[in-house]
Amino acid sequence: MQNDLQITFNYQQVSQQLSLRIAQLEVEKAEQSAIAAAWQQKAQDLHQELEAKKDQAE
Repeated sequence: MQNDLQITFNYQQVSQQLSLRIAQLEVEKAEQSAIAAAWQQKAQDLHQELEAKKDQAE
């Protein structure tokens, strides 16, 4: 009986740790997506700026 309780407790602990880690990874993924979107916007802005300067030079 004691062994079964220990197994159940260990399972619950591991389950909670995994749930926490999954939540942390989801936050990291959202942060990285936001960073990627910001860099994509910056690249688009720079491209438009370059095109405008190229048009002015012509």
